[in-house]
Amino acid sequence: MTNQPFSIVEEESFRALMLLGKQYSLHIPQRETIKGKIQSMYLEKKEGIKAKLQAHSGKISLVVDCWSSRSGKSFHGILATFIDSDWNFQQLILDFDILRGSHKGKNLAKSVHDVLCEYDITSRLLAITSDNASNMNTMFAELGKLLQP
Repeated sequence: MTNQPFSIVEEESFRALMLLGKQYSLHIPQRETIKGKIQSMYLEKKEGIKAKLQAHSGKISLVVDCWSSRSGKSFHGILATFIDSDWNFQQLILDFDILRGSHKGKNLAKSVHDVLCEYDITSRLLAITSDNASNMNTMFAELGKLLQP
């Protein structure tokens, strides 16, 4: 909640705080253990998303958005949306990433293309919804080139 690094669990002051008021021994995991559990949860969730996408044989639309935080970090989110066989609206987070570089259309197109390839859904793309920023025109043109056979 306060954006502390995993290494905080190894700090003496953190351990003292966690043990404060406890009448029994408390096991605080090491940062590599925490990191491993988070990575495992991430990969498990990602496999579930891949399975849902593969089970759906129809077209898939994407929602793409980019923004910058006050600290200057650029974020890029990609959602997949579709109607499943039971007529339920499905919305799955495919990617939420800190962009390396700027919001230039070429960078965004590569990011979207990489996600489409990773989930093996390039041939099932129906539409992409985005904001009307000028870089989206470049992104669509570049993505069109990347999707050519």
